Amino acid sequence: MNMTAAQRLAQARSEREVVGIVREYVSEWTPEDLAKVPAQCRPAKMSDGIDICGFAYVLAKARFAAEGDDVEARLVQLEAFFARACARGAQILALDEATRSGKETVSE
Repeated sequence: MNMTAAQRLAQARSEREVVGIVREYVSEWTPEDLAKVPAQCRPAKMSDGIDICGFAYVLAKARFAAEGDDVEARLVQLEAFFARACARGAQILALDEATRSGKETVSE
């Protein structure tokens, strides 16, 4: 069974895994698809959770300013994925911090 990027994110256990999944997801977009979104919404190299979360913000902001159904649909798709990746990365870091400090209050 072939897992979706969202399913792989849900199973990621490290920030590095999340970054790898994001890179795979971005590589699945064709140059033609990316050319249809505003230039600032074309993913650059993602190195860590900060890059991913920052880009999720850029996408959300651009979506509210988008003109045209096709552009907006593509932005919604990108934004949803990057928001999910940002949240998963934050969750992983919170779990790591809770484990290191002996707290077990963060849920998965």
